[in-house]
Amino acid sequence: MWLEIFRFELRYHLRQPLFAISSAALFLISLLMVSTDVGVAFAGGPATAFRNGPMVIIQSCMILSILGLFVITAFVASTAQRDFELGTHELFFTKPVSKFHYLTGRLAGSLAVSMLVFTIASLGLIAATFMPWQDPTRVTNVSLLPLLYGLIVIVLPNLLIMGTIFFTLTIWSRRMLLTYIGVVVFWFLQDEVETWALELQNPVLGALIDPIGSAAMRIVTRYWTISEFNTLVPGIGTGILLNRLVWIGVATLVLWLGYWRFSYTRALKGKSSKVVAPEEIVSVAVPVPVIQTARTFSLRTTLSQILAQARLETSLVLRSTGFLVLLMLGLLFVLTFAYYHGQRLGTSLYPVTGMMLMVNQMNMSIFLTIIVIFFAGEVVWRERASRQDGIFDSMPVPNGVYLASKSLAMIMVVLTYNLTCVAGTIAFQLATGYTHLEPGLYALGILLMATSAILIALLSVTVQSMVNNKFLGFLVMILVLAGVIALRRLDVIHGLILFPGRSWIMYSDMNGYGHLLAPFLWFKLYWGFAVASLLVVAAGLRTRGSEDSMRARWTGLRTHLRGPARWALGFTVAGFLATGAFVFYNTNILNPFISPSVERKWQADYEHAFGQYRDLVQPRMTGVSTEVDIFPDERRVEIRGTYVLENQTDDSMHVVHVTLEPMITINKLLCDGQRESDGDLRLGYHIFELAQPLAPGATTELNFDLTAANRGFVNHDPNDEIVANGTFITNQGYYPSIGYTAELELEGARRREKAGLPPAPRMKERDDETGWQNNYISNQADWIDFQAVVSTSSDQIALAPGYLQEEWEEGGRRYYRYEMDAPILDFYSFLSAEYVVQRDVWNDVAIEVYYHADHGANVEHMISAVKASLDYYTTNFGPYQHRQVRIVEFPMYRLYAQAFPNTIPFSEGMGFITKVDEDDGVDYVFNTTAHEVAHQWWAHQVIGANVQGATMLSESLSEYSAMMVMEQRYGPDKLRHMLKYELDGYLDARSSETVEEKPLELVEDQSYIHYRKGCLTLYVLRDYIGEANMNRALAAFVEETAFTGPPYPTSADLISHFSAVTPDSLDYLLEDLFETITLYGNRAVSAEARQQEDGRWVVDLEVEGRKLRADGQGVESPIEMDEWIDIGIFGFEVEGEPSVLFLEKRRVRSGVTTISITVDEEPVRAGIDPYHKLIDRETRDNVRKITRTSAP
Repeated sequence: MWLEIFRFELRYHLRQPLFAISSAALFLISLLMVSTDVGVAFAGGPATAFRNGPMVIIQSCMILSILGLFVITAFVASTAQRDFELGTHELFFTKPVSKFHYLTGRLAGSLAVSMLVFTIASLGLIAATFMPWQDPTRVTNVSLLPLLYGLIVIVLPNLLIMGTIFFTLTIWSRRMLLTYIGVVVFWFLQDEVETWALELQNPVLGALIDPIGSAAMRIVTRYWTISEFNTLVPGIGTGILLNRLVWIGVATLVLWLGYWRFSYTRALKGKSSKVVAPEEIVSVAVPVPVIQTARTFSLRTTLSQILAQARLETSLVLRSTGFLVLLMLGLLFVLTFAYYHGQRLGTSLYPVTGMMLMVNQMNMSIFLTIIVIFFAGEVVWRERASRQDGIFDSMPVPNGVYLASKSLAMIMVVLTYNLTCVAGTIAFQLATGYTHLEPGLYALGILLMATSAILIALLSVTVQSMVNNKFLGFLVMILVLAGVIALRRLDVIHGLILFPGRSWIMYSDMNGYGHLLAPFLWFKLYWGFAVASLLVVAAGLRTRGSEDSMRARWTGLRTHLRGPARWALGFTVAGFLATGAFVFYNTNILNPFISPSVERKWQADYEHAFGQYRDLVQPRMTGVSTEVDIFPDERRVEIRGTYVLENQTDDSMHVVHVTLEPMITINKLLCDGQRESDGDLRLGYHIFELAQPLAPGATTELNFDLTAANRGFVNHDPNDEIVANGTFITNQGYYPSIGYTAELELEGARRREKAGLPPAPRMKERDDETGWQNNYISNQADWIDFQAVVSTSSDQIALAPGYLQEEWEEGGRRYYRYEMDAPILDFYSFLSAEYVVQRDVWNDVAIEVYYHADHGANVEHMISAVKASLDYYTTNFGPYQHRQVRIVEFPMYRLYAQAFPNTIPFSEGMGFITKVDEDDGVDYVFNTTAHEVAHQWWAHQVIGANVQGATMLSESLSEYSAMMVMEQRYGPDKLRHMLKYELDGYLDARSSETVEEKPLELVEDQSYIHYRKGCLTLYVLRDYIGEANMNRALAAFVEETAFTGPPYPTSADLISHFSAVTPDSLDYLLEDLFETITLYGNRAVSAEARQQEDGRWVVDLEVEGRKLRADGQGVESPIEMDEWIDIGIFGFEVEGEPSVLFLEKRRVRSGVTTISITVDEEPVRAGIDPYHKLIDRETRDNVRKITRTSAP
């Protein structure tokens, strides 16, 4: 009997359209993932990874198993519920079919069909390699091993686990909706569980808590390099194997519980009811008067019907157990997001209203989307599911009434969800002591946040009505939204194509929704008309009665469009075309539409046309005098200025080349009084032939009058720099640059090859003396004189580097004149906003903080950080060159801080709304402030040559300097958390290297190296040679190289100063830390302790030392190890931290080393390199618990 049931299920599902459609859909997804870069991106691999590499194939199988949850649910849940829905369960349950055969046969059949779907889909992963559009340079030899691994280790176990659980849930509840809720809950908990698993110290436990094995896979491959990513298949070590076995066991237990609870008798009885005896039945004839009423079908009647039906539909959804469960789950998620959003190193943000709205958007963008898709299916199919469709379809009610009422019900569902989540964030604000609530902003935010979900809900209602199959309706909606994601990955980015337009809008306390609001609303209106048009058509195609053929439905549509629906359709189509035309006018005519492919072509054209001038020697800029008029309300900036250009060569110059962003309007651009003689305006390149050759030592001028204006709105990448309140622009991008600009060249080896370009020139080698002639900030200038006049509206303050010389008002505008009293780098900025100013002083240095009125919480803390930084840096590195330090807030559209001469723009979202708790977490506001102040030494005094290693002299030294100020302020214990954060950041990021990892001394503006590894490396050097020696070397380096160039210093100059203070016995450190990519695989093998008669404890610790060298692709080779490494013994915790009983460096060689140490107190844990100062890919085995033994 079991085999017959199994075969029946197999045949039944194979004949259903869902099988063919889901197989084809997942096959196409597989094909697209591996034949494009989508698979690499979803797999989290580096951009240079092979598209069909082992880990891409395996991770694609993981993605398929997650996306395929819908398919699994559709098959197994429908199998479990089908007999009850069709009423055939009474027939089956009275036949001699055992419960075991009935349940397991059904389950096995549906699982077999699901596995067949995944097998077909997986063939797309192989076929993708041979697609005609496949880039042959992006694929490697086809291997079936990764595919088999993915199917056997990932897909099949996940199918068994999730299929069994969802099948059991359905037979328990006998309600498909609860199964859908289980899928939704799983989808969202999965991501949280994976994040939590990666943070656990116990890797085996972390691998076990994730049911689909994603976390186990991530733990195994977390720090893999590009070489490993392209060549290796993960083993099935302890974590992965245990995960699979444990969760299959859990699924088996769940199935057994479902089997044990399932009963034919209970299923047949259903709800108990009283049986009435025949003799108790009394027939009573009651006269029923016939009431004659006039039937009306007016607009008022139609509206009444819509509202009445909508109230019923809304009530049924809002009161349903499923919606209440999902609502509570959504509230839990939004509160979780509110708590963790913006946290960095354990420091959180103030729950300002704008931030809470963004938290709600994050929650709704995925969670609410899935809710509305599922409930739209439930709402549309409610009558058919309850077998009442015959009654409803016979009523004299137009199709439009049903669809309109269901659509209105879904709108109310969205608004109810939004209001509940907003109420949750308000409660969160109050619970955390934040009372600056903004009800008006919340009201506007609710409406804006609801638009995307409403559009998706209405489209879901439309699709469910058109497709006429609930499961296919779900699948179509998932494919629509997945298709939007895929199109974005393929550089299709126009909002007129991507439904439902922009789903995200950022709010800034400084600038509100600002320039982002208008395009957001226009795109929503455009898609609103589109969905409304489809709703009108869907109303005509709606199935009524038993006749559901396409011919009958098309006949119904034609009849439907003969009435008022024709005018409704005409209005919505007209609105769709009109708004689309207006959007197109703004995004493609008023502003050029620059897609990623268009931008890449521009870059290639620029290099083809003018790359020949890359090394053309040009005059050097020695002075800048400029006037900047900022018009905040118009989002326009007028820029006028003069460059003083000097021929610093021994030969005369005949031409001057200038590059200027093509989006900038040129009102005047003259060199030596001459207009350009050649160039390309589209590419922003201008060539000036001088009337008289510029003799050696002679000077000339470049005069310019430019306009940067924002007209209408753009499709993507809006200008967030020129805004109504919080303008922040720099000379890079808005001012002319002298000569060819290599930074504008096309990036990516394969893209360059396609464009017919040679491989991109690498950064000049460190020993290339031609690179020493320029600093890495600017190729057109060394140290320049600077003065500026900046104007803005009467209610704002305008700022630029330098000292304020004069301030006045004229024509309703405010003017400020700034001058710098000493030469600066060719790197300056202009800001304007409505600021509150707080002033302080450190010695003879003025400290000023310009901030938004509501953002004063951390101002004193920033000033404290500035003082601490100035004190440490001037004491240990040398004098500060300016008489002031200014911190200036700008809107959170950009999240960073940046150091200009005596001026530090600082994002509102990075420091001004951070909730600083000096007793908890790492104070990154203090750290960031100290880092930017350090740049006044490391960049604005000592600036590296434009060669490999340049950013080590600026970013690495600034990060290290900030760490020293942090350690002085908070002590070494706080710093250890930051060191671990930096180590994880480096190891994570090196796996995404797109070209080649370089040693620190040769870093090529690779942020994960100069920030993460750089500060770790310098801290380790300081740990070995001492802070005094470290600072002596840095002070000597500043004294030798500050304000010099050309030639500019290199990393070799810095390392030579380190070498001078490093003992010969530690010379190997300089090679390990700076000259090579050196990693460690140290671990504690065993730790035993025994107590002596005097009460002291002897700890016998076995450690294994392992040292490796890696090349630029991550290929590692072991080398001999013989060096001094921290050995730590720790006791019981004191105030949350283990007490340190012993911490000294001991000599450790390759292999196992045994170390005996005597301590005064009872030891608990011991290990090697316990604070993770060395770069070790697996730090969780460095320390282990001590086993107590008896004294010998």
